[in-house]
Amino acid sequence: MENKNFVDVIIDNKVLTLGGDERESYYQQVAAYVNDKISALRSEPGFNRQARDMQSILISLNIADDYIRQKALVEELRSTAEKQAKEIYKLKHDLVADKLKIDKLTKELATATKLLGVSEEMAAQQARKKPRQSAAKAASESAPLVVDPAKDEDQAE
Repeated sequence: MENKNFVDVIIDNKVLTLGGDERESYYQQVAAYVNDKISALRSEPGFNRQARDMQSILISLNIADDYIRQKALVEELRSTAEKQAKEIYKLKHDLVADKLKIDKLTKELATATKLLGVSEEMAAQQARKKPRQSAAKAASESAPLVVDPAKDEDQAE
């Protein structure tokens, strides 16, 4: 049999002994919460005029309200966390897929660069193999055509 922890706490100016598996600090925290709730309700107008059993019911309802609201909040946060986890998984999957595409394109680029390097080298080799033209011939081939107007007149007569 497990050892139970028994702790004396004060709730609504009454000493109560609580027992269970939790640490003493937890029971003190629970008692402080209940005391805070009682104090908050007692500060509300008309609360103190209610019968003692009605006060107890109102305190219980307010604590239950807090519990249900927190439970709904936890469920909303859990749902949001699940959606975010799915989104993170999808993003990681997309990241891996993109990395694979980048790796593939990098390899294709390297292959193309090698082929381009070989093509440039082949073009340079072919240029070296072509017979070199003399400077005069190259100049005459590239000289613009000019018509001499004086010769044109002599031929016309």
